[in-house]
Amino acid sequence: MLADSYWLPASWQLAGQNGVLGFTTTRHGGSSIGAFTSNNIRFGIGDSPSLVSANRSRLLATIDEHFTGVSGSVDMNEHRELSKVPVKLQWLDQVHGDDWIYADAGSLDTTPQADAAWTDKRGVGIAIQTADCIPILITDRDATIVGAAHAGWRGLVSNVAANLVAAMPKAPEELVAWLGPCIGPKYFEVGEDVWSEVLPILPEAVHVHSRDASKRFVDLLAVAKRQLRQCGVGAVSSADICTYASNDFYSYRQACHLNDSEGSVPAATGRMASIVALRP
Repeated sequence: MLADSYWLPASWQLAGQNGVLGFTTTRHGGSSIGAFTSNNIRFGIGDSPSLVSANRSRLLATIDEHFTGVSGSVDMNEHRELSKVPVKLQWLDQVHGDDWIYADAGSLDTTPQADAAWTDKRGVGIAIQTADCIPILITDRDATIVGAAHAGWRGLVSNVAANLVAAMPKAPEELVAWLGPCIGPKYFEVGEDVWSEVLPILPEAVHVHSRDASKRFVDLLAVAKRQLRQCGVGAVSSADICTYASNDFYSYRQACHLNDSEGSVPAATGRMASIVALRP
């Protein structure tokens, strides 16, 4: 169990630490039941919409509480003003692609089809939904800009992380990235249709399968780290937590195996939210 069972904070060192919040929610502390127990934040996968709404409401309240509770140079008048400006989240219709959007007041009431987004608007956060894929959270060292990407194997092959970095109007060396919980190489067992796509990108991320010569184990995290460093990101860190192996996070692949569906039938399980947001 994590020290804070509701969320896992991003572990990056920033000059403007109080100006940005990054984290991945866990599966704990929500209202959902059954296979979605308990903090599922995604609609449209079989969970009760009212329970997902309750989970998202708590998510927003927790973010606002974090920012308005920041101590230090904030006086009471500023605190009151901050409390009137809740953080709003940009949700995405994720399709395992490489497109990105810029998030501002005009986009927040929509759910654009994209797998990455960035913003320099204060009080705006980017929300990524995962249950094995890698959530990549990015900010700059002074916390003036944020971005996030949803990176499964398809997204990595199509360079979604590099596309996001290129889109953000900061020199890559000024950026820092944190990779949240994702499926580890011991459990990401794939056929040639997948590993053959990853092999040319990073051969050492593709490992021999001792029981099935046609399959391989793939280290998605290693691929993402390599790609971020290749495009010049100044610092890259990761949670190094496997979603399949941890009881604190949802794992779609684990749910498939438990249901003995091997992915042929959609598995019932929830999704985490990985959030990066600039303080209002």
